[in-house]
Amino acid sequence: MTFCTLAQNQYSDKGIIMERKSLSVLLSALVASYGAQAELSDKNGFSGEVAINVGYTSQTSNMNTEASAQRTKGETPTESDVLIAPLGNLQYTFGSNKQHQIFFGTSRADIAIGTLALELGYKNELSSGMTWSLAALPSVLQSEVWQDPYQLNGNRAETKEFGTAYRLQLEKTPLFGLNFDLAYGQINIDKETSGSELASGADKLNRNGKVLYSKVEKFVPLSRTTFLLPSLKYIQRDADGSAMQNTGIGADLTAIMVRGQHQFVTTVSYLNRSFDDTNPVFDKTRDDNQLKLFLAYEYVNFMGWENTSLVAFGGYDSVTSNIDFYDSSNWIVATGLNYSF
Repeated sequence: MTFCTLAQNQYSDKGIIMERKSLSVLLSALVASYGAQAELSDKNGFSGEVAINVGYTSQTSNMNTEASAQRTKGETPTESDVLIAPLGNLQYTFGSNKQHQIFFGTSRADIAIGTLALELGYKNELSSGMTWSLAALPSVLQSEVWQDPYQLNGNRAETKEFGTAYRLQLEKTPLFGLNFDLAYGQINIDKETSGSELASGADKLNRNGKVLYSKVEKFVPLSRTTFLLPSLKYIQRDADGSAMQNTGIGADLTAIMVRGQHQFVTTVSYLNRSFDDTNPVFDKTRDDNQLKLFLAYEYVNFMGWENTSLVAFGGYDSVTSNIDFYDSSNWIVATGLNYSF
């Protein structure tokens, strides 16, 4: 498993969702993103951050292409890996009130709650304080997958899943201060051969199609140093194969605590995915329950180094399905340094 899995599976239906490389956490930016910040940046021009992280991940899944290509019926392989990966983002802010911004990289607010997606987009702050942004996410739907994940005879072959997602975000809206996160993506499998060993019904397993993602959230200050961010989300996967079509309904709860130079974020997520048709491989209609836990810590101005933070985080993701083949679990622990400019 790689870090982008945390983001990718918010838009697809594999493993850990708009959730593969590295996480850097600037938790103070999360508070600023939803709080009473008057401007997108404190100055016009370029700003951003660069990070390097070292982590260890483990994934137990029948969909993991880093595991054995030979599938054994009734067994789910586990693959672990050490990761060293850089991450960063860059913004260019302009306008008389610093109200326009072009951004590229990974959203700090997303990262702090365990979501990772590379974005290129534009953000604007209105005089009311509401902000809106449009972005393209060129990599969130791209990965290596099995051509036929169900194949038992011989080694399974890899192929590419690709597609671009588009995202609209509205923050601090006049509607009770709610934030809205909407995304649309097209998923394409280069060589889709799912169900190749079936006598009939393989067309029901076609994974190509579209995905719609929506989330509404509310920033709730409990004190000057403690905040909650509850959210509800709805995901619609319109796949070409009827057994792959599904609807996901879930909720997240994020708690944010700031104690001097020390900052903490905890996110708990639940998602149920209900599928539309009988899976011809298992003769059963699939239903998944996904539980995620993400913890992040930041030590600001680490060792007295200005604009440098020590970060550490851990995440766990478990999918329990009524079809054992789709059961999976993933976890990650990592630490690193983040420099902002």
